[in-house]
Amino acid sequence: MSTRSSSNKADARGRALITGGSGGIGGEFARQLAGEGYALLLVARNRDRLEQLARELRESCRAEVEILAADLSRTDSLRIVEDRIAGDSTLTLLVNCAGSAPWGRFAELDLDRQEETIRLNVLAPVRLTRAALTGMLERGRGAIINVSSLAAFISLPFCATYGGTKAYLASFTEALHEELRGTGVKVQALCPGFTRTELFAREGADLSKIPSYAWTSPETVVRSSLAALRRDRAVCIPGFRFRLLALLLRLVPRSHVRRRVAAQFGRFDALRLEEDPSSKESRDG
Repeated sequence: MSTRSSSNKADARGRALITGGSGGIGGEFARQLAGEGYALLLVARNRDRLEQLARELRESCRAEVEILAADLSRTDSLRIVEDRIAGDSTLTLLVNCAGSAPWGRFAELDLDRQEETIRLNVLAPVRLTRAALTGMLERGRGAIINVSSLAAFISLPFCATYGGTKAYLASFTEALHEELRGTGVKVQALCPGFTRTELFAREGADLSKIPSYAWTSPETVVRSSLAALRRDRAVCIPGFRFRLLALLLRLVPRSHVRRRVAAQFGRFDALRLEEDPSSKESRDG
């Protein structure tokens, strides 16, 4: 593909801004969207990893890639990204993927860290969604994907703040989907189950006992999300097993689900403390 043809394709697709774009699901969104011809703006904390992925995509896809190192749990960094979104008339897709998942008993975890998670998982996507909507509504086109989780439908003892933030994000996004019906702007709550990323490993959680069939790859998650976006689905749960589980969860008493999850996640927490008793949490890069 020539540089000119790649540029023309990017002009037609517009720009996709991806938070948490240095790895995991965010990094996979970057790869698949670059392959579809989008220009990219990747946002994450770790500049080195952003630069590495940007080089990869420029070489493999001849993609137009910009990077912006920013900690979206900080007000000053968040406002910088908001301003960038509001001033970008080429923005056609926003993917809010940045997130963190502190693991352990809520009463034992650092409260400032919990607040940081709420800022990153809730406040940042809400503010960035609002920043993107003004221009998208004026242009009558655009899309926003808010990466929630299957945890949106399950209470998560030992990961309570993460589960609560994902429940908020899914509900918020579903409501927006109805508000925006007929405007030309699409929104989706992406709710994957266990996905092979660094999210929980960064927090010290040992999930090695979860059977291999219960995991989904980032590639599958992103393919499912983009296919559902084309069909304007409000909620995307990648994988038949997880869609079936979400359906069954509506039929089982919440108290029963809560106790089962607590029993399983409590074992994961015990393993975490056995490996590193002094570690209550870890911060992502």
